[in-house]
Amino acid sequence: MFRTVRVVVIALLAALAPLATSAAPAAAAPCTALGTGTVPGGYAVTIYCNGPGYINGYGSTLSDANDAAYATYDIYVRSGVSCYNRGEGAIVGGYAVTGYCNPTGNMQSYGTTLTDASAETRGLADLYLTTHRACNGTGAGSQAGSYSVRLFCTGGVGYVNGVGATLTAAARAARLAATTA
Repeated sequence: MFRTVRVVVIALLAALAPLATSAAPAAAAPCTALGTGTVPGGYAVTIYCNGPGYINGYGSTLSDANDAAYATYDIYVRSGVSCYNRGEGAIVGGYAVTGYCNPTGNMQSYGTTLTDASAETRGLADLYLTTHRACNGTGAGSQAGSYSVRLFCTGGVGYVNGVGATLTAAARAARLAATTA
């Protein structure tokens, strides 16, 4: 009986071995952390990755900024589209982060926190990857207890607006409007 169990275990391991090797992540270009710094609303992390080059990540915490840099790098890994963040700044109700992707150009979006603004900018990159519509924030503001965000998108979409109780909600609403336009 032990011999039968042993043979079955060996056969099972032999059958599963190819699955274990095929489940390994695809080879990705290595990245090196280059530096950190403080910016209005949080932190910036700069990494260098073979392929896309220098990438900045912005976030409300140092961990969020690091995650944002690697999430931006993930866009390159998934699609071959090279993106990086060009800058950030404080605005009424939150923050703006400007990214740049080749071939879409500038993409600015907004959020209540720096982490949210960074995520929304990556959301615009993902929007381009799925719809081929390049969108860029053209303005954000507050009005009577709510916030509004305006994007201009290519692909025959033009201007779209989003309104929400927070700047992040307004940015998400505008991005959704661009997705469904």
